Amino acid sequence: MMRRTNLLLSPLIATALSMGIVVAAEGTPWNETYTMSIGGQERTMVAYLGGNYLLLKPIDALDKKLLLGTKDIVTTAKFERDGVTGSRQRLRLSSFTAIVADGPSSLFATRLEGDNLYLFGTLTVTETGKGRFEVRAVEPAPSDAQIIAAQLEGIPATDFAARLKAAAAIHDQATTQPNKEFWLAASDNVVLAVIDEATAAAEKTKNVALANQAITWAIDILHDPTKAGRVGSSPWIRNGSTPGTEEILRRLRHLGLELYKDQWYPRSEALSLEFEDRFAAIQWKDADAYYRLGRWSDVNGESLPRSKDRSYRCYQAGYRANPNHQGIRNELGLPNTVRGDGTQIAASADFQDGGSGTLIPAPRGWKRGDRIEGDITWIDPDSETAYLSASVVATPPNASLDTLWATTVASLNAKAEFSALELEEPTFPQGLARRMRYQFREGKYLRQHEILIALNPQARIAVRLDAGFAEEEQFNVHQILISTFDRLVIPNVTPAAGTPSE
Repeated sequence: MMRRTNLLLSPLIATALSMGIVVAAEGTPWNETYTMSIGGQERTMVAYLGGNYLLLKPIDALDKKLLLGTKDIVTTAKFERDGVTGSRQRLRLSSFTAIVADGPSSLFATRLEGDNLYLFGTLTVTETGKGRFEVRAVEPAPSDAQIIAAQLEGIPATDFAARLKAAAAIHDQATTQPNKEFWLAASDNVVLAVIDEATAAAEKTKNVALANQAITWAIDILHDPTKAGRVGSSPWIRNGSTPGTEEILRRLRHLGLELYKDQWYPRSEALSLEFEDRFAAIQWKDADAYYRLGRWSDVNGESLPRSKDRSYRCYQAGYRANPNHQGIRNELGLPNTVRGDGTQIAASADFQDGGSGTLIPAPRGWKRGDRIEGDITWIDPDSETAYLSASVVATPPNASLDTLWATTVASLNAKAEFSALELEEPTFPQGLARRMRYQFREGKYLRQHEILIALNPQARIAVRLDAGFAEEEQFNVHQILISTFDRLVIPNVTPAAGTPSE
């Protein structure tokens, strides 16, 4: 049983076909189509340049009986170069992956990657499923965009059901397309257009049911709560001025959306927008406002994306505004600037060990910095390298300065290119002391240091002072070290338990 249909051809195309010239026609390039029963099914055949070809669709790749043997076929393919061997061009057929397709390279000389083509030729498939498709002619095929547009042609924008059905069909076709993402995006765009059209129509007529339906499409088809929020953000819904809109507002809240500046957003997005707006509105010297916003960011950590990064950003900005803001200092892990009784502690305050009562005076003019080593570190505000660290050490009974010194120097000897440059035993009224200037290599730099250990044998307490500096700063830092040592106090009697300390 065979049915033929004659196609109307333009005079130019008819003349070209009669001359045997392969040309692109509007719509399809063949001049006749008919159906034929093959394997018990009606199949489409086309007549092209004097030959008859079986039209294969991507779904036919699953029909092994149909493909078996040798037959003339025409199929569509997206042009993908697979290599040129001699004068022949190999190409990939995304729908028929087990088939090797090739043909004269001259057929593809003007084709671009991604072009849709009609391929005419002879297909041979063996019992094992392996096949070869020898291409003899090539014609341009409609682009993906044209195919999609044709499926939507004639469907009114207000026929929501029909357009959604077309979108579903486009979505289904994506699985057989090499550029799957393009087809999926096209399907989503159709649905988005339907939702926008329905939203506008609902607003004109105050149709609550239609607006609710648009929200359903956004959630069920697109899985996009943000789009649902856009529908619910229409003023007539948001203001609750029409009966039934309260139901929509409750539904949006149930979906986890939050209203911010007259727009419904997912909670995480609403909080992000609120944070950025509040941060931008803070005056640069308002440390307390930065602190409050940082705490707000921490409190909303479960819903606010990157809440820790955002709160740290606030605390850093607040610290630049006021380095002494105690709440910000606490969040940044910086030392307290206020005692328990509310008294302000100077940045260069002396250090007193609460257990032994040992007092280490702060270097004059230097400031407390982040601890480099020991119990406390002071830095020279006019230098990028000079610092002085101090530590208080409880020693065992009968501990000697020689023992402490040997242990300390042993750890220094492990440093690269360690070298002692100067050694002395300054006078210490409360016991014994020893000082050394030394250097070592760290990478490509020679580091300059001084160390001083003071021991009060009666109190069984030792104080270690470590200074680091650049070579040109050696004299000034040495004076600072000696000045601190001269004012050092290690009491002979250990204070009673509970003596307040820093």
